[in-house]
Amino acid sequence: MIEIKLKSFIVYFVILLTFFGMYSVCSKNELSAQSLDKKKCLYVASYHHDYPWQDGIEKGLHKVLNGHCIIKQFNMDTNRYPQDAQQKALEAKALIETWKPDVVIASDDNASKYLIVPFFKNAAIPFIFCGVNESVEEYGFPFSNVTGMMEVAPIKGILTQIKKILPNAEAAVCLAMDGITGIKFCNQVKEISRQEGIVFKNNFMKNMQDFERY
Repeated sequence: MIEIKLKSFIVYFVILLTFFGMYSVCSKNELSAQSLDKKKCLYVASYHHDYPWQDGIEKGLHKVLNGHCIIKQFNMDTNRYPQDAQQKALEAKALIETWKPDVVIASDDNASKYLIVPFFKNAAIPFIFCGVNESVEEYGFPFSNVTGMMEVAPIKGILTQIKKILPNAEAAVCLAMDGITGIKFCNQVKEISRQEGIVFKNNFMKNMQDFERY
């Protein structure tokens, strides 16, 4: 499923970059080193290196953008250090203001919540978000300078299969990391499950030890 999401992301990302004018209309042979130097792409990631989903996005970015712009990455590391999210957003903001990228790619909810919404709503610099879970309503997207794609889990399909396997199922539990992504996902599962007659209890974990103890 991750591979399918990644391929979809790559295709959609090319479209978005074209929309923002990141690709030159001239042929590849006409691109000079000077023109490439003027293109700068900043990737602001909500999480940390070696986080599998984020690593997949990073791999897709490099596959599409290498040779078309200079790529710089900033990791907010908000899964391991959620208390530092606002400070990391300020550091990312400072990087944007000093490095002056042509476009900012922001993955997952925390980059949207702590960076885009408070500092760059309807700003001049274009932002592309991805990996935002279930809904963008709370962020008010799209802005005049912001577009992107959501990550939506096939919850209804999963519940349909569960009911086929366990037709008498009435209660279940959603285990997730204690953070924006986990909370949004489990709350969505809880609401849809209620409509299907299944009562879900949410349990949020701080670390792997919490999962192992559950």
